[in-house]
Amino acid sequence: MKKVMLLMIVSGMLVACSNPEDEVLRTPTDNVETDGISDVHEKPDLLTEEIDVSMERAIEIFNEQYSPDGITEIELDNDRTSLYYTIKGANSSNEFELEIDARTEEVLKEEQEVLDQNDWNEVQAEFLNLDSVIQADEAMQVVIDEQQGQIEGWTLKKEDNVDIYEVELRLEDGSDIEFKVDAQSGEILARDE
Repeated sequence: MKKVMLLMIVSGMLVACSNPEDEVLRTPTDNVETDGISDVHEKPDLLTEEIDVSMERAIEIFNEQYSPDGITEIELDNDRTSLYYTIKGANSSNEFELEIDARTEEVLKEEQEVLDQNDWNEVQAEFLNLDSVIQADEAMQVVIDEQQGQIEGWTLKKEDNVDIYEVELRLEDGSDIEFKVDAQSGEILARDE
């Protein structure tokens, strides 16, 4: 009986303390505008989305921050509320990662890790040849020419000693396809569904 009485008292206190006027309930159909990206449930199409910070500018910011010997990966992605670049690179003693807002140039996240000689040797083999890669827009267009859909993100990295773009495509039915595009020739190398 004491437990029932205690439960009723606690329940009453919780109800009395809550203020329904402060609560906002959102349904999946609510359209929320956040930082220029509408509907929080859909990612913007990166092929048509206006991106204020170019890949070249993001690389400049990374280089100014760390003075790396090379860059190993560049990614443009979003979390439905912001677009951001993630850039990774290294010098002979450290590996770096920097996340940059693609609208404002704001540095969102920084990481640094000490490298030993073995790690340094491995990292050097992953350095991108940025002087000979096609622009990300070109890689995205190659994918759209192959399969209609919405570009949700891309990554430029080295795989099997080849610089590639991995391009994420969302189809109308909600399924995803990842395309691998040769970053020098623009040729589609693989399609993973």
